[in-house]
Amino acid sequence: MDYCIETSGLYHQFRDQTVVEDVSLQVPTRSVYGFLGPNGAGKTTTLRLLTGLLRKQRGEIQLFGKELEKNRASLLQQTGTMIESPSVYAHLTAIENLQVWQSYFRCPDQRIPDVLQTVGLANTGSKKAGQFSLGMKQRLGIAIALLHQPSLLILDEPTNGLDPEGIIEIRNLLQQLNQEEGITILVSSHLLSEIEKLVSHLGIIHQGRLLFQGRLEELSQQQQKFSRLRIATNDNERAATIILQSGLSGQIEGEKIYLPIPSNEQIAQLNFQLTRAGISVYELQVNRVDLETIFIDLIHQPI
Repeated sequence: MDYCIETSGLYHQFRDQTVVEDVSLQVPTRSVYGFLGPNGAGKTTTLRLLTGLLRKQRGEIQLFGKELEKNRASLLQQTGTMIESPSVYAHLTAIENLQVWQSYFRCPDQRIPDVLQTVGLANTGSKKAGQFSLGMKQRLGIAIALLHQPSLLILDEPTNGLDPEGIIEIRNLLQQLNQEEGITILVSSHLLSEIEKLVSHLGIIHQGRLLFQGRLEELSQQQQKFSRLRIATNDNERAATIILQSGLSGQIEGEKIYLPIPSNEQIAQLNFQLTRAGISVYELQVNRVDLETIFIDLIHQPI
């Protein structure tokens, strides 16, 4: 697989505190990669290392297949970033903010109206950025990151503090950039529920360590593994025996029987067998674990 970002053994500490330890990221080209973890998990430090804002202390960083340390200038020309809060001048308009960066990136004049159109700020006119809503400021920050037509976008908590409408706007914008322009996006967040509808791949970090990395579907498979069928009857001991005889494994916990979720056909057959044996079935329900619960469980496991 072709990786836009690849790290191995990434390590960083401030004074005596280790904040990133042995982080090995693999961000596929043209993917939307969600970098998840609670506040203080090491997300921002990792992103600052990837963008050269912090000098790495140990490990390897490659962007577009090349070492960042040896090719920093050329690689960052292909990378757009918004780390922590957007770099916005409150006393300037959206156009004026982009003109400041235009001289730095040496972009053609047409890029300014183009990116403002892309992020939905084309009609802000003479309105100063200080008068923008938080969502508008975030979109202006993304416009700045897009100004030089990067192939990679690294965004640190772009939906932080936004209302639901603002979150949806940012999500739709990032989907558009990925699907229509083929931009690889690495986006950090502390809430899985905010970005699970956006990302194709995930990395979960906690206390500086990477706990999970893979496709979103792989995390969903864990959801299936932890979800169970819950059964309540008037005779759980006999019911558990019948369940075992039917080739399924279940166990009694309190006043309920729990077993891995079988197929719909197996559930129907099991219900038939229990009632035919004279057992009253009070409850037969799939108890699904959501992805947010799995995320919380992962970051609370002992490291």
